[in-house]
Amino acid sequence: MSALLDKLETETCSRCGGSGHFSYCQSWGTICFRCKGRKLTYSKRGAAAALYLESLRKKPANQFQPGDLLYVEGIPGFTKSKFYKVLSVWMKIADRCEMVIECDGYGYHSDPETMLRKGCTAEEKAETLKQALAYQATLTKLGKVAKKFAASPSLFP
Repeated sequence: MSALLDKLETETCSRCGGSGHFSYCQSWGTICFRCKGRKLTYSKRGAAAALYLESLRKKPANQFQPGDLLYVEGIPGFTKSKFYKVLSVWMKIADRCEMVIECDGYGYHSDPETMLRKGCTAEEKAETLKQALAYQATLTKLGKVAKKFAASPSLFP
């Protein structure tokens, strides 16, 4: 039962009715594009908490060190989204300041302050999920901070 309480709030997909399938498409078959075939989507409260959770699991590009894990979004149909191990990090100064993060089989260029997804240990994942669930508990059904929590000093963004 406690495993069910450790999840962000979801609801049945309103597009496919929870079947995971919608109309036929020659490229993708009958997969529902709203829930991506998962049958569930985040509620407004769950979506706000998921965005907060994602922000907790990011750090600026200039704080990455060799040995860290960097998550790179793939291009659907071409490359997979995956974590890459950082091999080296250096700053390139040409017409603008730019961070270059070299990974195993991948090179990533970004501004130094760009927030990038990092790899987390199991303990970090559990702690950030706990913080996101605490944030979710302060939200209304519309995903906004409830008035009774808005008056107190902000613990969350």
